[in-house]
Amino acid sequence: MNRPSLSKKICAIALLATCFQQTHSLDRVHFYAANRFWQEPRLEKPYLFSTDLFVWRGSTCTGLDCCSKKTCLLNIYGLHNMHALGKKVPDKDPTKQENIVLDNLQQVEATDCFGHLSFNGRFREAGVNLLLTQNFDHGIFAQLDIPIRRLEVRNVSYSDCSADKKDPNWQAFLASFSSILTLYELDIRSCKQTGIGDMSLLLGWTRNYEETEYLDFIDWTLKTGVLFPTGEKRSIQNAFSLPNGYDGHWGIPLCGDVSIGLFEWITLGLHLQLLPLVKKTGMVRMKTACEQSGMIKLAKGYAQIKPSMVTHVGCFAQADHIIRGLSLTIGYSYAHQGSTKICPCDDQAFSPEVVNTDQMFKSWSVHTVHFQADYDFTKEHHRVGARVGVFVDWHVGGKRTFKMNRSGPFIGLDFLLEA
Repeated sequence: MNRPSLSKKICAIALLATCFQQTHSLDRVHFYAANRFWQEPRLEKPYLFSTDLFVWRGSTCTGLDCCSKKTCLLNIYGLHNMHALGKKVPDKDPTKQENIVLDNLQQVEATDCFGHLSFNGRFREAGVNLLLTQNFDHGIFAQLDIPIRRLEVRNVSYSDCSADKKDPNWQAFLASFSSILTLYELDIRSCKQTGIGDMSLLLGWTRNYEETEYLDFIDWTLKTGVLFPTGEKRSIQNAFSLPNGYDGHWGIPLCGDVSIGLFEWITLGLHLQLLPLVKKTGMVRMKTACEQSGMIKLAKGYAQIKPSMVTHVGCFAQADHIIRGLSLTIGYSYAHQGSTKICPCDDQAFSPEVVNTDQMFKSWSVHTVHFQADYDFTKEHHRVGARVGVFVDWHVGGKRTFKMNRSGPFIGLDFLLEA
């Protein structure tokens, strides 16, 4: 929340209508892009109703691997080991030509990345986020977050990393690669999906404290609620599919924000969000041999999926209303999720120890620098206020992540309703 200064005139404007500087859905922190900015503490004005709309997009063909080194987009979990692709796959029909090819390839001695493929592609995201917030008395408010996004992996291609490219068993595999994938109901072509993400319904409490001797103000907001698994889940039919949310997991978000005002034009703020996710049981692609690597796995089965908590922390500094309604903001945030534990229902076909060596289930992290310029059109004594602006979320580091920036415009409206 912006606080222009402590002057009576500007405080009156702020109390009538003050839009959020950056209000985004809780379904905003993912490995495939820069973090999106959080919201500042809510204004403690009874019966203030706010609606905010953000639009963003981004694109990349670069990722960061487990060592934070740049790599091709689809290699963030390592090169794809085709040499061991068919090893210990359960219920494999030995009479099928495709399985014969896999078994013959497996018998070849593996040296110098033999049987490894490097995959590349381009990832694109476009999204819209609608946030509705209603204040009540005593600093209590309710929020509804509705994210909508389009995720697309396109221009998928691969290159041969083998030193011995002419090995007849390797050539037989490459010739049969497409039919092998078809046999195991797996696709590696471009994929896209458009739809609603994970919606959130929150209840919060906010305070705007101004009885300070040296600071202009101290604001803080606490909120919690439920994140609903309304987003489309990852498809096990496509190796490069991404979930439009947290892959069918319920969440219980816990959020805290605090900001202070200095010199009647500087605002400093801190943010903390914890998102515990509830375990579930579902169909998942799993490794059957430790040597297997990358996103392509033939075997699938039911397993209990226990995701780690998603953590998002950040800070920002703002030059508040430096030229009429113009404000400029710079911030930094760090997002992290620990390893996901997979417990196969059939531990005879799938070894839990082997399954959980998969880099796809290991932790990821993203570092982001945030920039924003916005203009507040709110007028004194008006019951309706408006704000427009642009933002850039710049991906500056991380591990097991797509290196993609986000940017776009936003607009916010506030309405002071009667009690």
